[in-house]
Amino acid sequence: MAKPKVETSELDEAAARIRYARGELMRLRAELVRCTSAASVGAEHSEALERLREQRRQVLAEAYADGGPPGTSEVDEAIHHHEQAHAQAIEAAAIALDAAVVLQARIEAQQDLLEQLTAEWRAEAQQALLQAFDAAEERFACALDVFAGPVAELTALAKVWRDVTGKPIPADGRDGLLEGLRSVAALRVVWTHSALRHREVAARFAPQSYQGAARFAPEWLTDENFGACEIGTLREQLHVDEVQASQ
Repeated sequence: MAKPKVETSELDEAAARIRYARGELMRLRAELVRCTSAASVGAEHSEALERLREQRRQVLAEAYADGGPPGTSEVDEAIHHHEQAHAQAIEAAAIALDAAVVLQARIEAQQDLLEQLTAEWRAEAQQALLQAFDAAEERFACALDVFAGPVAELTALAKVWRDVTGKPIPADGRDGLLEGLRSVAALRVVWTHSALRHREVAARFAPQSYQGAARFAPEWLTDENFGACEIGTLREQLHVDEVQASQ
């Protein structure tokens, strides 16, 4: 069985661009997770430092309310120790937070690029599929044309059998084969393989009514005299007219 033939050179390049863009998007997302995690750790230290500072303000407020000296040495030492111990992490968190904003913007831009590349790939894929489809349609129509000869023979044999015996030929589906094929919607071809390929037939219709997506029965299936030649040959070979004329 023949495999579909699609021109893929441009599609291969388009897919490669999408692969690269997707990989870059995944990298940026991973970096965003890293920066967000670093910012979260620094935020914990910042929150702890802010709680100590709030505690110091509370001590000052209570001392002021009591009119006495503020006893902030303990909390001041805790603040100083926290600042010394986590200053690097807090600074890194601030940088990571800024980096996360930059990365988020890059991710959005990369997503837009990926959407654009995907749209370009889809357009190229559609074009390639249509070209392959048109070629396959042509082969399909040519293959159906090959059926014309055997169908004409079978139709003629079934017709003459009935003429001779008065009964349908003993083969399921062969008596009325031509009518059966004419009723099969799947056996339709592009207009260039139908009766519309003749200028005098096409002149009776608007071009837009048959060009494009429309499909039609092959020309030989619409021939009202289809099989007549074969029938005449068989009747002559079997002397049907001669014999039946004497009855």
